[in-house]
Amino acid sequence: MDKIKSILSKATHYRKAAFFDILAYRFVNNKVTVSAASLTYFLILAIFPFLIALLNIVRFFDASLMNQIMGTFATLPEEVASLLSSFLEDLQTSSSVALLSISLAGSIYSASSGVKKVIQSINDSFRYAKSHSFIALILLSIVMTIALFVLILSIFVVQIIGNAFLTQIFGYLNLGNQMEKVIAIVMNLVPVLFMFIIFFALYRFAPNWPDKIKPRAKNIAISSGFATFGIIIFTLIFNIYVSNFSSYSATYGSLAGIIVFLVWLYLFGLIILLGGEINATLHQLDEEGVQWPREYTMIGGLVGSKKKI
Repeated sequence: MDKIKSILSKATHYRKAAFFDILAYRFVNNKVTVSAASLTYFLILAIFPFLIALLNIVRFFDASLMNQIMGTFATLPEEVASLLSSFLEDLQTSSSVALLSISLAGSIYSASSGVKKVIQSINDSFRYAKSHSFIALILLSIVMTIALFVLILSIFVVQIIGNAFLTQIFGYLNLGNQMEKVIAIVMNLVPVLFMFIIFFALYRFAPNWPDKIKPRAKNIAISSGFATFGIIIFTLIFNIYVSNFSSYSATYGSLAGIIVFLVWLYLFGLIILLGGEINATLHQLDEEGVQWPREYTMIGGLVGSKKKI
C-alpha cells in the first residue's frame, strides 16, 4: 500500500496523470451518468420531431435524399435502424406534404429540446460558467438544431456530388476500377468530418464563456475528436454485442427494439457529455496547471492531501 501511495504521489505532478485524475473526479462529482439518463429522455422527445422536420426539408430540396438518409441507418444496431426506418416510412405514406410543411416550425422547436439539454449539461461541466439566459438558451438551441439539419443535408449533397466528381476525374485519368475503393473511403470520411464539425461547434458555443476567457481550439478539437470516434466505435461495438451476445429479444420480446434504442441513446448521450468533461478538464489544466494539492482529485484521500486550495 505504501508503494502504491508513493507512485500516486509522484504521479500527481504529471499532466497526463492529473488529466485522468481530474476527469474521473468530474465524471463522478458532476454525476455524468445521471445527466446522461436525463439527456436520454430529452433526446427521445426530440428525435422524432427532428425526423419530421428533416423529412420536410428533404422534400423541399430533393425527396430522393431520404432514401440515402435511411440507408445510413444500416450502420446502427438493427433494432434501432428498424424503429427509425419504420417511423419515416409511415410518415411518408400517411402524411401529406402540406400537413408536414405546416408542422415544420413546431418540429424544429420540439427537436431543439434535446439540443437545449445538451447545451445545459455541457455548460454545467464548467464550474465558472454562468447559465445561459432563458431566451439565449432557446435561440442557441434552435440555431444549432437548424445548423444540424444543414450539415446533415450537406453530407449527402457532398457525397453525391463528390462521388460523381471523383468518378469523372479518375475516369478521365484512365485509372480504372481500382480507384473505386479509394472513392468509397473518401466518401465515408465525409460524415466523419461533418460529425467532428458538429461537435466542435457544440463544445465551442455550449459553454457560456466569461468575457476574459478565450477557449482554446486545440482543447475543443481533442474533445470533438473523442466524441466523433467514440460514437463511431461505440456504435460498432454495441451493434456487434446486440447482434451476437445480448438477450434483449428473449427478455423483452416485442419491446426489444425500444429497449435497445433507449440504451443506445443513453450511451450516445454519455459520450457527448464525457467529451464536454474532457473539454473542461483540459481547460482547467491550461488555466491552473498541474498543482497539488488540488480540489478536483480522486486520489487525494489515498495520497493524504485532498483539500481545497
